[in-house]
Amino acid sequence: MDKLVAKFFSVYSTRVYFLFITGLSCLFLLFMHHLNEVPVDVGDGLAHYFIAQQVFTEPVNLLNHWGKPLFTLLSSPFSYFGFTTYIYFNILVFAATCLTAFRLFTILNVRPILSCIFPFVLLTVPDYTTNVLGGMTEPLFGLLVLLSALLLVRKKFMYFALLLSLTPFSRSEGQFLVLLGIIALLYYKQFKIIPLLFSGFLLYSLIGGLVLNDFWWYFTQNPYQGAESIYGRGDWLHYYTNRNSHLGPLGAVVLFFLIVGLLVSFLKKNFPKPSKEISLYLFIIYAGILLTHSYLWATGNSGAAGLSRLATQGLPGMLVAGIVVINYVFSQRIVLSQVFSLVCIGWSVFQIDKLPLPKKASPNELAVMETGKWAKEYAEQHNTPNVFYYHPLVAYSVHSNLKNTEGRFQQRPFHFFEEELQRLKGGELIIWESHFGDREMGLKKDLFTRFTELKSITPMGQYIVSGQPPYEVKVLRYDLQPLSAPQEIKKYTDSITTTISSTDLYKTLFEFEEKEKADDQYTRIRITIDTETNPVPDFIALLKQNDTGETITLEIGESNQWELYLDETYTGKYELFIYNPNGVEAQDIRTTVSRSILQKRY
Repeated sequence: MDKLVAKFFSVYSTRVYFLFITGLSCLFLLFMHHLNEVPVDVGDGLAHYFIAQQVFTEPVNLLNHWGKPLFTLLSSPFSYFGFTTYIYFNILVFAATCLTAFRLFTILNVRPILSCIFPFVLLTVPDYTTNVLGGMTEPLFGLLVLLSALLLVRKKFMYFALLLSLTPFSRSEGQFLVLLGIIALLYYKQFKIIPLLFSGFLLYSLIGGLVLNDFWWYFTQNPYQGAESIYGRGDWLHYYTNRNSHLGPLGAVVLFFLIVGLLVSFLKKNFPKPSKEISLYLFIIYAGILLTHSYLWATGNSGAAGLSRLATQGLPGMLVAGIVVINYVFSQRIVLSQVFSLVCIGWSVFQIDKLPLPKKASPNELAVMETGKWAKEYAEQHNTPNVFYYHPLVAYSVHSNLKNTEGRFQQRPFHFFEEELQRLKGGELIIWESHFGDREMGLKKDLFTRFTELKSITPMGQYIVSGQPPYEVKVLRYDLQPLSAPQEIKKYTDSITTTISSTDLYKTLFEFEEKEKADDQYTRIRITIDTETNPVPDFIALLKQNDTGETITLEIGESNQWELYLDETYTGKYELFIYNPNGVEAQDIRTTVSRSILQKRY
C-alpha cells in the first residue's frame, strides 16, 4: 500500500497533481467571479479598482497611499479593461501563492500528499477567498510574504532585502516585515545587506519628493490618522471571536499543529534547521499581524475598524509553516500523514460549499445602485452640474470612476460643512446613504433641512444590526432658495392599544395597502410606540410586505419612534407586527401609525 501511495505521489506526479489542484481552484474562483451579482467588496475593493484604473489618466495615483502603490502598479494593467479583468489579477496572485508554497514544500522535503492540501485549506477561509474576488490588497501581501520566505530559505539575501523593502507599499504591515528582516539578516550575519531593506522606501520617497513635493509623503499622507472617531474601538479578543472568518476550521487545525510542533521542536533537536527557521519566520509574521491589529482595534488606532480580513495577510505563510511542521510531526507516521491529508481534502470540499459565493446583491446594495441610476437620469433631464456621493457602488452603477474629479459624478466629503456648502451650485445633487454618509462623508442627518429631498428609499429585506436604525438612501438637492417642505396629499393615522403576553411570539398591530402612486409621490411612515414601562420592553417591530415576505426590522429604542420611506416602487399589502422572542409581557402598549402620501418638489 505504501509503495502504491509513494508511486501515486512521486515527485513528478505530485507536481502534476498540485498544478491540477491549483488550476481547479482558479477555475472555481473564475466561475464564482462571473456569477457574482455585484462586486464582492463594494467598499474598499471598488476603491482599489478605481484608483488603479485612474492611473492611466492621472498617473499620480501610483502614489495613492490608500490604494497601496505597489498593488496599484501591478494591478493597473488589468483594471484598464474593466472590473472583470481587474479581478483576474488577484486570481493570478492566488495561483502564484500556491506555486510559491509548493516550491517551498519541495525545498523543505514536505511529503507530497501533505503539500497538496495547501490550495484546499486556503480556499476554505471565507475572508481570504472574498479578498481575492473583492479585489483587495491582502492576497498580494500574502504572496510577498511567501516569496520572501522562499528567498530566505535559498539564501538569496540581497533579493530578500529588496523584496521586503517594497512590502510597506503593498500594505502598511510591510513595516513590520522590514523590522523582522533586520533581525533575520542579523541572525544570518548578513550585515552589509541590511541597508537594502530601506531601498524601496528611498525609491518611493524620491519619486514622492519630485511628484508630490514631499519626500516624507509615506508618513505625512497616512490616510489612517485620526480614524478612531470614525471607526471606534473594540475588545482584545475580537479576532479570536471572529476566527471562523479569517482562519476557518481547517486553518485552526493547522495553526494548532504549528504552535504545538514549534514548541516540541525546541525540546527535540531532530527538526531540520531550515524547516524550523522558515516555520518560525512565517509564524512570527502571522502572529505579529494578528496581535498588531488586535492592539489597534482595542485602542482604536490607525483605522483598523476590526476588519477580520486584515488577519489573512499572513495566512498563506502560516499554512505553509503549519504544513511543514505537520510533516515533521508525522515524519515517522506515514499512514497518519496520509489519513490527515485525505481528511483535510475531504473536509475542505464541504467548507468550500459554505463560502458566501456567488455574491448576491443585498437590498441595501440594490437600493444604492438604483438610486445612482435614478440620479443619473434626473441629472441628464435637468442638466444638473454635479452629483456628489461617497459610496463606491454609486460610481460602479453609473460607470464613473471614484477618483474622477471632472465628471458629473464626483466623490466628496463634507466634514467642513459650511465651507463645502459655499462651493455648491444651485441644483447640484448629493447621494447620501446610511453606511458612509454620516461618518466618512460627514453629512449628518440634522443638516438635511438645508437641502430639498428628492428621493428616499428604506429598502425592504435589509439586515438590521441590533440597536441601529434602518438603512436609508437619499437624493438631496441644493437650492439657492430652498423649496418648501414636500406637500402632504393624504394622511392616514391609526392607533391601537394592545396587551402582549409572554406566549405571543408575534402580535399583529396594523395592516394597510400601498397602491400605485405617481413617480413624484412617496409614502412617509411614522411608527410611534407609547408605553408606561420605562425603558420600552425588549420588542422588535417588523414591517412585512405580504406578497414578497420581505421585512424591515426595527428595534424599539429609547425614542420609541421610527420614520421610513416607501417610494413609488413599493406597492401591495403590508403588515406591521411585534416580534417578542424573549417572552416579555406588557400591558396597554399604544401604537400609532401615521402614513402620509407626499408630493416631491423638484
